[in-house]
Amino acid sequence: MSQWQEEFDLLRAEHDKYREQVLRTRLAKEQEEKNVVDYGEKIIELENRELTLNEVAQLCQSIAHSKNQEAKEILEEVLNHALEQVELDADYTAHLVQPETKRAIRGLYIKLVEEETGEERTPLTSTGTMVAQLISLLMTIIVLKFSGKRKVLVLDEVMSGFSGLHSIPTFGNFLVTLAENEGFQIIMVEHKEQLADVEGIYNINVEKENGRLEVNQIVTGGELVEDEN
Repeated sequence: MSQWQEEFDLLRAEHDKYREQVLRTRLAKEQEEKNVVDYGEKIIELENRELTLNEVAQLCQSIAHSKNQEAKEILEEVLNHALEQVELDADYTAHLVQPETKRAIRGLYIKLVEEETGEERTPLTSTGTMVAQLISLLMTIIVLKFSGKRKVLVLDEVMSGFSGLHSIPTFGNFLVTLAENEGFQIIMVEHKEQLADVEGIYNINVEKENGRLEVNQIVTGGELVEDEN
């Protein structure tokens, strides 16, 4: 009887052992199933977050493109208005063109279209020094205007390519208007005598004496400015 009892006890102990293992396995299985559900929910949450971020990125890109387009149109409008104020060899319409590229930062280049012929030109190679200088100066003025920086320009011979009798004073009047209406301070080194006839431009003639530059006379609007001293 004791032998059967011992075998029974051994079987019972082994049964309890396997039962405990089955229970642990079942608990582990339930935990894994719970983890799978939790991971699934996290994956859905991350996918929804990614979708939202992509939509926000597309919205921001759309807004940036809209703002860039708006800024480009403003620049074109200001540039073309300025071109209309100066006598050129032909009437031009300026376009700011953004080249197709995969780069994150894309520049702009200026394309001029001759209104009478529709011929496309570039400022540096096809229109002459005067137009190239004019476009360069106008773009500097426009960028400075919208940059929020101090509107101070120091210019050296920027009108060397200007030769027309009317183009020089016309552009001089444009600079005066720019100073009066937009708050620009403009200091120029020029040798264009016609500028002395433009009211609002102070033409300061200097002479070198004893190694020093001395102011000889100041002329504006064709009239000599009296020295108050």
